[in-house]
Amino acid sequence: MPILWPVAAGWLTAELAFLWYQKQRYTLLSSAPPEGACVDRARGRVIMERLLAIDPEVLTLEDFFSGWFRGAPYELICRENVLELTAYGFWNAKPGDLSPELLADLEWYVSSLEEKFQVKFPTGYNHSLRYMGHLQEPLRVVHNPFVLHLCSEGVTVATSAVLRGMHFRFYRCQGFKYWIRQPKAPAMQHTGAADPSPGGHLLLPITELRSLSSVLKAEGGSAGSQHAKRVVASVEAAMGTWDWDTWHWQPSTLASSISTSDADADKGNTTPQLFQSAAPLVFLHGVGLGLTPYIHFIWQLMRDYPMRPIVLLECPHVSLSLCSRAVTPDVVADAVVEVLRRRRWQRAAFVAHSYGTFVLSRIVQKHQSMVESMVLIDPVCMFTMFPQLLRNFIYRLPRMQWRRGAAGIIDGLRYVVSRNLVIAEAFGRKFAWHKVMLWPEEMAAQTLLVLSAGDDLVPSALVQAHLQSLKTSCQVICHPTAPHGGFLFNRAFQGQVLEAMRQVLSQGSVLAAQSHIPSRL
Repeated sequence: MPILWPVAAGWLTAELAFLWYQKQRYTLLSSAPPEGACVDRARGRVIMERLLAIDPEVLTLEDFFSGWFRGAPYELICRENVLELTAYGFWNAKPGDLSPELLADLEWYVSSLEEKFQVKFPTGYNHSLRYMGHLQEPLRVVHNPFVLHLCSEGVTVATSAVLRGMHFRFYRCQGFKYWIRQPKAPAMQHTGAADPSPGGHLLLPITELRSLSSVLKAEGGSAGSQHAKRVVASVEAAMGTWDWDTWHWQPSTLASSISTSDADADKGNTTPQLFQSAAPLVFLHGVGLGLTPYIHFIWQLMRDYPMRPIVLLECPHVSLSLCSRAVTPDVVADAVVEVLRRRRWQRAAFVAHSYGTFVLSRIVQKHQSMVESMVLIDPVCMFTMFPQLLRNFIYRLPRMQWRRGAAGIIDGLRYVVSRNLVIAEAFGRKFAWHKVMLWPEEMAAQTLLVLSAGDDLVPSALVQAHLQSLKTSCQVICHPTAPHGGFLFNRAFQGQVLEAMRQVLSQGSVLAAQSHIPSRL
């Protein structure tokens, strides 16, 4: 048809213009210095001591250094190579460029490694070895056509429509888009067999009431805490005598405590006070297509936590969006905290996946009192000093074995995503392992870690072994075969994750209630 020629010519012109624009931006972004790559001396010393405290049975120097030196045999790695890699990792510098104080710390650390692991690195320097210097090397980028970004933006628009249909409302904060779904007041109902009481009979999920009651008892509700005892009594009164599978009548004794205030009604806010008092649930997504892959998971969160506000933050710089620059996880973390403060929420329960765990790591490090409980799924923030994450996300070429089925397709898609210009900047110029790494001692009291044995980005076996050696209270579940992001496609695994989440989030709420910390100012 004649009209196709002008359309094709216009599309080709747009693609060529976008290619030229991307080349100009690549020159700018690839030559930009990394942000936050140099750790201050005090923090660096703390990290060194924590690394030295890792059990030698958990982490071997052979795997660690061979991985960083691109698979080179361990016996070929000399002491000067180790010093050079360590100086790069902590200060993004060569040993000769360090101050005398930092150089002394460097020598002390490498000598302590030799003593700790009872090894002696060969003297000298092997010029044939190269470490993975992603902060200093040109960005690894494959041009994404303009039509791909348009399709991604179209998917984002469709996802926004779905979220609106799920009763989320859209806002902006510090350049980020975020969504909030406030809990709704349950409908007042009665069976018709008898008139409802003056306070009304409200429907609440029986599973949430059961979980809260059992956790309260386990946390001391029946063993001396008068405050906890009162809460237990209220919850058990709410559960009544019926035993329905999904919903349960709530007696008027508790219904009277969740009436809407006149002030809120004047503002058009019909959310009950009890619902407003619940700490929000904040979800932070991973790299890919933003919130789109998580729609079913978000729906499950809405179903399981009807009394909690749910907050979703979008990170366009890791979502194949038409975004000009990447930002550090600190910038995202500060935006999340600002969202909570604007709503006068003092604490929240956090759920993060993949890249989102970097953000959550910075939140808990900088604002620990705001974290009521935390769930980390595919936690790339764990063991970030290990070479597996960078090697498989930045350096590895895809294994184009399409006969591998879904795994091969996911491998190819990850390659396309990781080579996106802005995403490459996020990991090649805005990524500092020593900042985003979450240490066990920094975790919230109620933490759930969701691992997958088939995850090629997270060293799941090392993370599990390290936590077991420390005997932490962190709860861990690990799927024996799932890959990175596998919980999104495996409904049985996702159900297991949701079940474990209920316990952790309920315990977090109980601890906050016992400490008399309000969720809102």
